[in-house]
Amino acid sequence: MKTTKQVMFAAVGAGDLAAEKIRKVQSTLYPMNLRTINAKELKAQFEKNSTQAIDIAMRTYADLVERGRITVERVRKAAPTKRAVEQTKIAKAQTKGAVTSAKKAATSTVEATKNAASSV
Repeated sequence: MKTTKQVMFAAVGAGDLAAEKIRKVQSTLYPMNLRTINAKELKAQFEKNSTQAIDIAMRTYADLVERGRITVERVRKAAPTKRAVEQTKIAKAQTKGAVTSAKKAATSTVEATKNAASSV
């Protein structure tokens, strides 16, 4: 139950952060009173603000990529992850051995059945 709540809160928090960032970008893009600006000034301000918004978005994306990379590396190097990888390797080997044993048993059963049938 606690984990479900945490996931929900994380999703809500991400939405709140996104809304906060959008409000910040809007205040950056639209700080002027449009009624008092002529078309040339409006175009120049729009181009400047658009460039700033693109720069912010690119930096944010790059930051998220780096943050994700660091997180993945941290998880890969974590002791529980290493134990899980080792346990998976052991389970794989055991499964392979069980398959081999099952094949051998099936083959010997087929041979025994053939031998029994031919001796009757």
